[in-house]
Amino acid sequence: LRFAYALSGDDPSRVADLSGRGRHGALSGTMKLETSREGVVREFARETDQIGVPPQKLGRMWTLAVRAQFPLDRPGQPRVLMSGGYRQHHVLVDERGRLGVQAGEFVSSGYDVTALKGWHELIAVADGQLTTFFVDGRAVGQARAACAEPITTLGNGGTGGQPWAGLISAALLWGQPLTAAEVTAFQQRHAKQATP
Repeated sequence: LRFAYALSGDDPSRVADLSGRGRHGALSGTMKLETSREGVVREFARETDQIGVPPQKLGRMWTLAVRAQFPLDRPGQPRVLMSGGYRQHHVLVDERGRLGVQAGEFVSSGYDVTALKGWHELIAVADGQLTTFFVDGRAVGQARAACAEPITTLGNGGTGGQPWAGLISAALLWGQPLTAAEVTAFQQRHAKQATP
């Protein structure tokens, strides 16, 4: 595990890394909100809202898991979840609502997020030349690309202007691709912990 962020803290400038590795994130903007189900979360809606993370050089082998609310705002615009800089986005939703990867050019996974409602676990697994996407533990699409740039931001593009346009309660990053069985086990554990 490279970092584990629960976005429930009170510090307006930092999000603590709960993995024990000390890779704390730098909050820029982001509004803290209280929700009935998730508790305290962060909204990534404005042009500069993001979490700056210590650069993670993982190549094309990594896994990102986030707990996010849908639908996303700002239809008709790209919404970046994890980025390595200009036109280098590990996970994004394009103008049409398609989940995918941008390593220079956008490559769709074939999955449209516009039908999603409420809170969901979104997991992206990069395994060499492919990025596979899971929603609530179920594989929903695969992009024939994987961004290899060092990961520098969450919730927006590295230069801003492409916020995720939604709420996030947690983000975890691993330095290797999880298997489908590991993704399912992770999602089931998280769902069990979240059940009142």
